Amino acid sequence: MPAAANRQPDTLLPDGGQPGGGDQGGSTGARGVAVVAGSDEFARLTEPFRPELLAYCYRMLGSVYDAEDQVQETLVRAWRSYGEFQGRASLRTWLYRIATNACLRAIENRGRRPLPSGLGGPSDDPHAPLATTQPEVPWLQPLPDALLGDGAADPAAVAVARESVRLALIAALQYLPPRQRAVLLLRDVLAWRAAEVADLLGTTTTAVNSVLQRARDQLREAAPAQEAMREPADAGQRELLDRYAAAFETADVAALTRLLRADAVFEMPPQPTWFTGRDLIGRFLASRVLSGNAFRMVPVAANGQPAFAAYLRDSDGVFRAHAIQVLTVSAGQIARLVSFNDSGLFPAFGLPPTFPATAPGRVRSSARLRRRCWQRGPGCWNQPSATRWRSSRPSRRRCCRGRRRARAGTCGCCCGTPASHWSRCTRASTPGALACARRRTTPPVTPPRSSATGQGGCSPPGPTGGKRSSPLPTAS
Repeated sequence: MPAAANRQPDTLLPDGGQPGGGDQGGSTGARGVAVVAGSDEFARLTEPFRPELLAYCYRMLGSVYDAEDQVQETLVRAWRSYGEFQGRASLRTWLYRIATNACLRAIENRGRRPLPSGLGGPSDDPHAPLATTQPEVPWLQPLPDALLGDGAADPAAVAVARESVRLALIAALQYLPPRQRAVLLLRDVLAWRAAEVADLLGTTTTAVNSVLQRARDQLREAAPAQEAMREPADAGQRELLDRYAAAFETADVAALTRLLRADAVFEMPPQPTWFTGRDLIGRFLASRVLSGNAFRMVPVAANGQPAFAAYLRDSDGVFRAHAIQVLTVSAGQIARLVSFNDSGLFPAFGLPPTFPATAPGRVRSSARLRRRCWQRGPGCWNQPSATRWRSSRPSRRRCCRGRRRARAGTCGCCCGTPASHWSRCTRASTPGALACARRRTTPPVTPPRSSATGQGGCSPPGPTGGKRSSPLPTAS
């Protein structure tokens, strides 16, 4: 039992200050030192439980900010009552008892947090005026994966935690009464025994089992069928996400709709209007979202799912925080897209409110540039940003280094590699470089290498900033 457990909570001073009091200065100073030592010990003991308490409170409340408030309230109450903790149960169980009571009180004051699909049916006209935004509704919020812990101690536990905060499950939990929600989470997610839950809630084991059965039945009706999800490390899903970001940034509606499943769902709280079906979603995005707008997509992770932070370019050219988009991927396609149009969520993800503006016509995602490079084969793909991806293959590294030398005004060909590589490399090169490569594949006369003739037999740079006077070499 820690020594700090015997201290009375009413005598603790959170700020470590010393109350005034005449000749008690010496004892008060020693008391302040003991308070600081007790606070440090309490923080050391409870800090490992903060991520799982946050996940538990989020499952109960459906809001990352409400969950953080209740975790803070839990730790404050536990610190004040630390002197009363007798150790009959573990510290973890004691903290969960306090957190459960705090969440139950919060639900009574705030109610459930729905998604637009939980308030009414979908819209069938993408060109109709949108319903009035309802900011007064306490909408469901996403949870950044970074708040669940880094998994250094137990990666399997973090994986289970992320699976149990998926957006569809959290939305379905909002339909359960508060006590059913708590029993279901404690029994099925945290794997507590019925006796432990009964002791925590102050009820009987029979009552816990009855509440659990009702909660499972109701959740089965409200929750969608469990989809086969692939981890973000899967190469196919990474490519899908790259294509999605590129299509959104370039306003390519056709490419975007091809990524959606035929029965895809699109929601955008706090806007109550929502759509289902690939065609309706595509028409809405084309007419209301991507028309005349420019976005910058930053990959993030939320609720154990892939997500993007969308920055919308304003009239002054600055990309400002706009939405957190959470994607549900199933069988290689996007089954659900929830765009939380709330810039106030960006601080929870550690993102700035603005993103540096890009020159007009240059809004490109790195994924699209990388995909173009892959499609050009093993050679250089002749783009200004190609050097950013020169580490993909050795041939591409050599080619891109040569292209940088060519742009500096040395030689129009890529580099001094064999002619067979040059012919592959210059498929997308300039006409002059291509002619130079063809000349090297069938050189009847090879000019001597010298500073006057340039690199590899190509003509030296002319007086016009690196342009050759002739694409073909001349024999000496």
